Amino acid sequence: MKLISMIAGVFLVFAIPASAATVGYTEGRRDLVDGTMRIAGGDAAASGFMLGTIGRGAGEYSQIGIFGRIVGHADFFTFRATSDFRISFAFDGVSVAGEQLVSGFVRQGRRQNEADFVLRTLGDPAADQVRRLRTDISQAAGSGGSALIFSGEAGKTYSFGVDSRVARDKGAASYDIRISVVPLPESALLLLGGIAGLGYIARRKA
Repeated sequence: MKLISMIAGVFLVFAIPASAATVGYTEGRRDLVDGTMRIAGGDAAASGFMLGTIGRGAGEYSQIGIFGRIVGHADFFTFRATSDFRISFAFDGVSVAGEQLVSGFVRQGRRQNEADFVLRTLGDPAADQVRRLRTDISQAAGSGGSALIFSGEAGKTYSFGVDSRVARDKGAASYDIRISVVPLPESALLLLGGIAGLGYIARRKA
């Protein structure tokens, strides 16, 4: 019976990341990506649109999708983090009106575009991260061999931005971004599983 209780505890813990919801937003200058919510064009501006909280708890998101389009302007999005996270390109395609499209950081039109991808840690400017990238990046090889753009720590509020001020006259580009919770290490999952199992046993004895 004790063994069954411990196993049940482990399964409960493995379900924790999955219990957090996912959400997707399409910035107003872009055709609506299927299954996402529209952000009005002026809301994704320098002041930042609040995406929510990335984490594993109730009311938090294990993954936030951002689908936008830059044309000589900057988009900034604010979010809170209660877990460590990664910001990556989405390379598995997105669907717009039922049509599957290449995703990542994709040029629109004949001219090449580039932009600064920025991760600001609010209240700690020294921790800001910036990467300047060019289109077309529709697979990991184009972004240095990895989909990862930035990583960040729990317990802070961040502003993520795509700023094309360096290319205001060089056409448009769409960007497909995911902010995802970093998975817990297996050792932490097993430890939490054991704690959950012990709690279950204690409740049974009571």
